[in-house]
Amino acid sequence: MKKFATLVYALIIVFIFTASVRSQVDVSIPNSSGDTGTSVSIPVLVSDLTGQGVISYQFTVTFDQNILNATGVTVDGTLSQTSGWSVIPNTNVAGEITVGGFGFTELSGSGVLVYLDFTVVGNPGETSNLDFSQFIFNGGTPTANLTNGVFTVTGTLIDITVTTSVGSGTKVYVDGVQHDAPYSTQWYANTEHTISVDQEQSGGSGIKYVYESWAHGGDRTQTVSPGSSTTYTANLATQYYLTVSSDHDTPSGQGWYNSGTTANFSVTTPTDESGNTRYQFTRWTGDYSSTSPSGSIVMNAPKEVTANWQKQYFLSTSVSPSGSGSVSPAVPGEWYDSGSNVTVEAFANSGYQFKNWTGNLTGSDNPTNIVMSAPKNVTANFARLVNITVGTNPPGREFRVDGNTYNSSQTFSWTEGSEHTL
Repeated sequence: MKKFATLVYALIIVFIFTASVRSQVDVSIPNSSGDTGTSVSIPVLVSDLTGQGVISYQFTVTFDQNILNATGVTVDGTLSQTSGWSVIPNTNVAGEITVGGFGFTELSGSGVLVYLDFTVVGNPGETSNLDFSQFIFNGGTPTANLTNGVFTVTGTLIDITVTTSVGSGTKVYVDGVQHDAPYSTQWYANTEHTISVDQEQSGGSGIKYVYESWAHGGDRTQTVSPGSSTTYTANLATQYYLTVSSDHDTPSGQGWYNSGTTANFSVTTPTDESGNTRYQFTRWTGDYSSTSPSGSIVMNAPKEVTANWQKQYFLSTSVSPSGSGSVSPAVPGEWYDSGSNVTVEAFANSGYQFKNWTGNLTGSDNPTNIVMSAPKNVTANFARLVNITVGTNPPGREFRVDGNTYNSSQTFSWTEGSEHTL
């Protein structure tokens, strides 16, 4: 700043006129206004400079830096555009703009000496004084009669709507305050405001909305300064919840899904198998019906599916002695639904005869039934057959075997260890 002032004052000394005393020049800054966020050029006006011998000037104007930000000067269309003239602005000091002009040709005429350029950073309704802190022509002649000005920040009201792609039922934030979407208001053009939405928000039971982007781009929370009426729309993905219910196993597939997507779910069957008891999947009920343990469903709303199970018990079967026969169901047994009535049957191998049942069955009925009210076990017992011949000596005499009368030799096939009457 000191070097700048030295240069201007040196030029003033070089070009100072020592002729007759000059008259006073009126210098003024008119009252002016501008919208926030815009650029403005404010004139410095002078009365007639003709014959005043003005070949240099320097002045400083102070202002409120919270309302105006100095960016330089404009000489186009001003008295300072005179051929051979240079105009140098200095905006390095906050709240001040200093301007020095000099040339080899005297300025003449009245009007705009130079324009001061600013950007408007204040809010509508705020004002800033535009005050000359000093003004000098040449080395002080002619004198300057100074009139200060006032700048008023104005604004154009514009219509603003902040909403979501879902609209009704969702929320938005405007300047930190939550509102129902769509939210409409008015702002002054080019003023700064913040808009935001939550990352997730509830849409009711089993429904939520997830932020994806703003239609115009930018961060989820951002500052905007529109110059004209605008609608800001946050794109939200609608998601629905799939509930997979099951009293057994740990089913897969439960969770949130984007609207219109397909959700896959499944259970492992059989499950909870211990102590000869297990659960067998039977079917899905609810929003999906199938007997397959895996399925899929289109998520166009909240959905719920329930896995249904059948309790089963194991019927253990065995044969005694080994190799004497077989049994149905075959060894080692089979699973059956709880409460079911199961037919069991024994089949003797050659040389053996079915004897009886032991375990959870008694008696010698074959086939027979057993009710599966719990895990059960049955054993089919077989006896080995032996051939016994009974006759008389001399032959042909009458005899009785187990109450039956014979008069010739007879061969009987009896189970080993069985008792008979002769």
